[in-house]
Amino acid sequence: MPDHALLTALYTLTPTHCGTGQAMAAVDLPIVREQHTRLPLVPATSLKGVARDLWGPDERVAEVLFGPKVESGRQLHAGALVLHDGQLLAFPARSLNRPFVHVTSHLLIERFARLLRALGLSAPPELRHPDEEGRALVADAALARGPLVVEDLIYESEQVLYEPSVGELARWLACLLPEDEPQTRRWLERGLVLLPDMDLCDLVERATPVQARVKLTAGKTTDKYLPPDGGKLEKGNLWYEETLPPDCLFGVLVERRAQHRGNGDQLGLFAQKLREKRTVQIGGNETVGQGRCLWHAVSLNSWAEASS
Repeated sequence: MPDHALLTALYTLTPTHCGTGQAMAAVDLPIVREQHTRLPLVPATSLKGVARDLWGPDERVAEVLFGPKVESGRQLHAGALVLHDGQLLAFPARSLNRPFVHVTSHLLIERFARLLRALGLSAPPELRHPDEEGRALVADAALARGPLVVEDLIYESEQVLYEPSVGELARWLACLLPEDEPQTRRWLERGLVLLPDMDLCDLVERATPVQARVKLTAGKTTDKYLPPDGGKLEKGNLWYEETLPPDCLFGVLVERRAQHRGNGDQLGLFAQKLREKRTVQIGGNETVGQGRCLWHAVSLNSWAEASS
């Protein structure tokens, strides 16, 4: 494992809501998105809280890795690890060709590759086909045998191309998932579709689920309700909440601060904890089954195989 940085991957298993706390248009509780691309992300602040909770009551180790809590009364200092935002790498989309496909684009992959290079880590396989408007590149040659329908986007047969470098990328992305999830890896390998950047950004913004959530009073209404026996006035509520769907793949980089290098294997300790826990709960709505994700530390062996 490199001494300075670790690649981890986050894969949503259930709908996940990391919110902004502010309403946007008709959505009362939108997810966090980048301002300039409108692409979803998982904030590093959320990930740091989740990572700290992995150690439970063992505050001794948690303080070394993430720093002491403000309310602890201890002298504050930065922890040994730096967590980056989770960057979207592949998004699940409905399709008439498969139960679902994973979509990505040059924009998503190249931006993550740029960050990997900045940290001195190996980048994903290079995409050899340029980004072209109106063309979809597929990892599986079977998808190139006819028209391709992804959500409400329709690509005619001549617009769907099998591209071997997209297949190489699909295998690399699949290696970010745990080895004991072979079927999920196969879905990603066989169903990766590289869309034009503009199509991808537009699709992800439109296809992210928005659900109506309801709080009912005892009178089964969202309006005000006064019980006939003269009890306390109740108020219901109706709101719209945006969530990431299951099967989203995010890349998360974890750095080791230079001041802590040579003082123990903090990255190895963190990677081992992820292997032990396997799944984490991120964001709100835990009691209704939301926010369950795989968080996986990528091994050097799978990394090397995918990059070769």
